Amino acid sequence: MSRIILVSNASTPNDAPTEYLDSWFGKIVELVKRQKDTKLFELKKERANRKELTELIEKENPQLVIFNGHGNDELITGFNKEILEPISNLIP
Repeated sequence: MSRIILVSNASTPNDAPTEYLDSWFGKIVELVKRQKDTKLFELKKERANRKELTELIEKENPQLVIFNGHGNDELITGFNKEILEPISNLIP
């Protein structure tokens, strides 16, 4: 059985609040890609939206989801500040 990891990366060039995230995010992606028993699904830029996130989660049932982008203590946002998920839905 393979491990499945889903990551969202809504950051764009010259986006100061998320620029620092890209420096470590790229390293995580590199490490995961080297794992032979791990599938990596990336939702980059325009694909970092609620519809694609929901479809991938339902279809692939990832063991780990990493959100990289904007948000606050109440929600996670993707491309163009679209709400991906309220935090309250992620924490039981």
